[in-house]
Amino acid sequence: MSIIRIRDRGTLSPLEVVMICLVAVTVAGGSWFLSAAESKTLVDGAVEWQVESPLRAVVQLLCLDYQFPTIHAGAVKIYILGIGAGLAVLALSIALVAGARGEAPGEESPATSPPPSAPETGVVRPKPHAAPLLAAQVLIAMFLLWSFASSRWSAAPELAIGGSVLLAIHFLWAFALGTGLGSTAVRIASRIIIAVAAVTALIAIWYFYGRNPSLRAKFPFGNPNFLSACLIPGTLLAVTFVCEKLGRTRRPGVGRAVGAALGMLIVIAVTGWAFYLTGSRGPVLGLALGLLAIVFFAVRGPVKLIPVVLAVALVASAWVYYSSLQDELSPHGRSATIRLRTYTWGYAWQMFSDKPLTGHGQGGFVLHGDSHVVNDVLDDPLVFRSRIAHAHNEWLEIMADLGAVGIVLVAMALALTLRAGMATLSGSPSPGERWALLGLMGALVGLVVEEAFGVGLRVSGVPTLFYTVIGLIWAMSGQPSKLRRRLAATRERQIVTTTVGVALSMAILVITQKDFMAARNAYRMEEYLAAGDFEEAIRLARGAQSRLNPQRALTNRYRLSEAHARIARMLQERAVDREARARQSDLVDRKLLALAELDREQSEQHCREGCRALKALVERSPGYLNHGRVEYWLNRISADNAASLEDQGERELALRNATAAIEREVLRQPFNPAIAIDYVGVVGDNLDLKQKIDVLTRPLRYNRITPPYLEVLTHLMNDPAFDGQFQQLLGEARNLVNSTDSAEPENKASEIWAPEKLRLAATIYFTRGELQNAADAARLAARAYKLLAPNARLGAASAHAELADCQFFNDPTNPQPALASAGQALALVPDSLFGRRLREDVKQRMVDYYLAADLETEAEELLKEAAPANVTEEMLVAKLGLRYRELCELLLRRRAALGSGPLSPELTAMVQRWVERALTLSPRDHLAHYLAADLALHQGDGEAVAAHLALALEFGLSPQLAGPFLQAAQEKHPESVPLEELWNALQPFLSIESADAPNAAAAFPDLTLDQP
Repeated sequence: MSIIRIRDRGTLSPLEVVMICLVAVTVAGGSWFLSAAESKTLVDGAVEWQVESPLRAVVQLLCLDYQFPTIHAGAVKIYILGIGAGLAVLALSIALVAGARGEAPGEESPATSPPPSAPETGVVRPKPHAAPLLAAQVLIAMFLLWSFASSRWSAAPELAIGGSVLLAIHFLWAFALGTGLGSTAVRIASRIIIAVAAVTALIAIWYFYGRNPSLRAKFPFGNPNFLSACLIPGTLLAVTFVCEKLGRTRRPGVGRAVGAALGMLIVIAVTGWAFYLTGSRGPVLGLALGLLAIVFFAVRGPVKLIPVVLAVALVASAWVYYSSLQDELSPHGRSATIRLRTYTWGYAWQMFSDKPLTGHGQGGFVLHGDSHVVNDVLDDPLVFRSRIAHAHNEWLEIMADLGAVGIVLVAMALALTLRAGMATLSGSPSPGERWALLGLMGALVGLVVEEAFGVGLRVSGVPTLFYTVIGLIWAMSGQPSKLRRRLAATRERQIVTTTVGVALSMAILVITQKDFMAARNAYRMEEYLAAGDFEEAIRLARGAQSRLNPQRALTNRYRLSEAHARIARMLQERAVDREARARQSDLVDRKLLALAELDREQSEQHCREGCRALKALVERSPGYLNHGRVEYWLNRISADNAASLEDQGERELALRNATAAIEREVLRQPFNPAIAIDYVGVVGDNLDLKQKIDVLTRPLRYNRITPPYLEVLTHLMNDPAFDGQFQQLLGEARNLVNSTDSAEPENKASEIWAPEKLRLAATIYFTRGELQNAADAARLAARAYKLLAPNARLGAASAHAELADCQFFNDPTNPQPALASAGQALALVPDSLFGRRLREDVKQRMVDYYLAADLETEAEELLKEAAPANVTEEMLVAKLGLRYRELCELLLRRRAALGSGPLSPELTAMVQRWVERALTLSPRDHLAHYLAADLALHQGDGEAVAAHLALALEFGLSPQLAGPFLQAAQEKHPESVPLEELWNALQPFLSIESADAPNAAAAFPDLTLDQP
């Protein structure tokens, strides 16, 4: 008869030790590390690093010393999970042989051997039921096979296969954990998840308060929703740990149990704090329902109805709450994100309805989501600023991708996983095993609910926790050693399973490495483009297309076509420059002309390759965002190349293609200012002025007027018929605003874009120097926006900011109206990315207004608010002096450009006072001395001109800049001896190139005034 050896249940097998280490490394790496590049500029809302900041050192460490950057910093998280999965499968394969050789027949492993009968009851604990677990794993296998099969009907088979491979790697991680771990090892792995969650929360809190308190907490995940989702398992496991310890208060060791419970309560407080700072809403519902799920699984009998009723009430309350938020008009995105989800859910359901059985193939929503936007973008433009690449609901996206078959398979697999856990709970496990399993099951429910509102399983570190939780439930619910013995029962099985396992693990490692290198290639492409190595940049862009994630792979296909367009433009610009330099002299440089011609040929070649790459993209994703703009630029570049060759027919064909491409993109992005500018620039005479103005005004409701807008307006104003037609449109807008009752809920002013046309009018008047008319138009625009608030708060704030500038330049001696308008702009600015940028710009303009109003303390406070943390008081004072000088230059340049004539006596006195204050606060500012010399010249004081100019030269003014000014000063004051002496001293330096000119002040130290 066979002998069954019972070993200590607390003993871990070598395989379990290895698996626990892999869980620790994979979960910690997937939670903490980022493949990010070092930021050269401050991210929105961030503050400057403090000197020798320990947080900065931690961030640099977690970002891998910025040595492996990718465009999406979470790529390393998926990489770590893939490496962990490959190593786990390899360890399991080796253990199949080692375990078979090391165990005697009938020997039980320590983790799963049945305990002896309880002496006090005589009852033997029943074994866990393996049937639900086996069924769940079989359904997962069928789900993966169906996902691979979907490549047969997918519009992009290679993307469907890549997505299926990625999904298979993740489930293999879960399977390896479920097969390689026992109950004791699962408890240890659960403690590791708690510890990782606690450290993650501490890092997130530290980064929030130390680096970016303006935005919701999101480091080290890059997204608040991803961070909060990954805190759910650790938080719920910590809750069950506390319950386990409190259940031992009547046994020996009560002190240690209470101490452990108190320590874990601190962990819960930390993770809860970080959870609160994320401001996420979907994960809150997931966490709450996860807690209720723990209660549901823990209790028995009719009491189970209580958590069920509470869950239904909670879901109903959340539905009502989110529905009310959805109807609110939000300028900055929180309600817009809810509306986005309702749109994307509808798109996913529509795609599912189109192909209810099979779906559109793995990654189908990624391919077709953007195609549904055109009919909705005019009604809700704030929602559709970026691609619709996700359904923002994992389960609806599975329905769109894999149809009813896919969603039924995965839903049944998850349900049977929970059923296997419930069967294990009914087998009276030990308290530690029971509470650990309850926490894992609650975590799975929480993540499933959270993913009904998010995209974490597609693009972030959430898969690491999700599939780890599934694997640990499988491990706790099954009999791993029994399965391992069956796989290695005979020599033939050992050979087959080990060979397959090793081959599979190697394949996972190779595929994962290749995927991460593709992510790296997408980032490195930008570096080579900047360096001018176009051939290597294109090679990397092509290599970047091999990403497993369908969204990333599709995005990199777009980047390839965009890279061709950018290179074609660079080569074209280089050709123009070479041609211009070749013809600068009477003797044409034939060699340079030949190089210019070669550049044009290469530019045209890149245009053709870019069009082919774009065609491949559009065949797979017809509605891909911005593909029309890339096609527009490729055709515009081709048109310019054809024009240089005097091929009029080719040029007209390319322009027609460019027009058609940008027209398609305008339909998708009617509120994108860059698209509007491109469209108006290419349509030419095909549209009348009213249509052009309508296209230009729409984006201004949610954007500011930028320099490219001024260029387009200047071009339009050159048309002789512009003034008459525009005044007619402006009159309609004025009449509508003046005759509109502000009590109407939806004002007709929005129908003809009246506020935006008034802002354009204010800009036109401002550029022409009609400052009073500009102020009147901006004031009327601000009034019109009151009828649209809060739907257009960014436009309203921009109107008030523009009004403030018009008022200030119209009468700089009375800056109070400008300050009042700027204050209204700050009150209206939404808390969004564009809003925060506008707020900072308005505050910087207010510095000028405060200085003009002699409110230097208030100006200094604004400068201090925007200054880096390491700025000293002396540096701040010097900066204030520079702002005085810049204010003078701004005002004088503006008046000179408009030909406003000489300054009034009052304004002259103000400018003189500002210059004196600039010299007092920043005495070594050479431009301030240069400006003071200019003022002295106009006042007829030759000696002051010489003195200030000498100081300007001493402090760094270029002699080439000073020379013409000094010559003009001599002509005006020929009798001035200081000017003549300065001119003579400056002569040796005027023949030297400006870039190589030394400091000329050393040549005339006797003319230098004492330092102020």
